[in-house]
Amino acid sequence: MYYQTKYDSIIGTLLLVSDGSSLCGLYFPNRIKEYMQTCDDLEVFVDAKKWLDSYFLGDPMNAHSLSIRLEGTAFQKQVWNLLLEIPYGKVVTYKDIARKISATMSCQAVGTAIGKNPIGIIIPCHRVVGYNNLGGFSGGIENKVFLLEHEGVYYESGRI
Repeated sequence: MYYQTKYDSIIGTLLLVSDGSSLCGLYFPNRIKEYMQTCDDLEVFVDAKKWLDSYFLGDPMNAHSLSIRLEGTAFQKQVWNLLLEIPYGKVVTYKDIARKISATMSCQAVGTAIGKNPIGIIIPCHRVVGYNNLGGFSGGIENKVFLLEHEGVYYESGRI
């Protein structure tokens, strides 16, 4: 069984999803689909909300302090774990992530895996950009710009 709770943030209401012991999802307002039992007091939700409070105050905690369960292919999990290595306030390109996997890895394959990241913000897919552009963002490009600017990365004239 999965549970949900909402978190009111400065970019809108986020939906947190848990299996009862681990965080399995964090979704932006444009992706919220309510279909689970609401349970606001699960320990994992309390911890995730503290993490988000800290993040939005500009003092991010280590994501490894949270109990996270990733559901996806082995390749997707590999990419998502690489995202956890990107420091607050820094960006990398899709190509940077691809080259960490192999010299011939497709940037498009990496982008597809990043687009399926189930735990936005905490697994910082917003910190991955294209060579000359922001790239996509399942949470909405305006939220990507906001999150990057919140972290001190300024987007100007199509370049980071």
